[in-house]
Amino acid sequence: MDVENLQLTLKIRPLAKFAFMCMLNRRNFAYQNDFSQSMKQALIVFHSKYGTTKKFAEKIGCYFNSMNVEANVIPIEKFRKDLLTGADYVFLGCWTNGTFLLNQKPEKEWIDFVKNIPIDKNQKIGLFTTYNILTGAMFRNMKKYLLTDETKEIIELKSRSGLLSDLDKQRLLKFLN
Repeated sequence: MDVENLQLTLKIRPLAKFAFMCMLNRRNFAYQNDFSQSMKQALIVFHSKYGTTKKFAEKIGCYFNSMNVEANVIPIEKFRKDLLTGADYVFLGCWTNGTFLLNQKPEKEWIDFVKNIPIDKNQKIGLFTTYNILTGAMFRNMKKYLLTDETKEIIELKSRSGLLSDLDKQRLLKFLN
């Protein structure tokens, strides 16, 4: 059976399709699906300029999927507030904007998006970013725009290449439990 026929077969099983796409490691793959009631769910929303942040979001989604958490990976342009319903985990990510160590902040589009996203008090939050040299004050600047309790535990993930490191996987596993 060729890849195209297998993809058609998997259309009836969205979670299996997502796992298949993770295995193929397609760079331009963004998965969007309504959540089922049977397992934990994660909403991963990203803003990417060159594709590295999108790749990182997809890797996080693939890892969630491997841990039996249904992941919904979407760019901020496709976000709808109803996607938050039923999400146990909400991950928000963008690329690091700024010069080397100074003035590092999220881009205006991401800031405007996050200022209007209502996070439920029961949802666990994650922030992620991609960078060239260092992240500097990036996470502190990301957090100040969130509409959430300042004492809430928030996991922070960063990647230079868009790949999920073994340390990131360990931290995510601890965060999921």
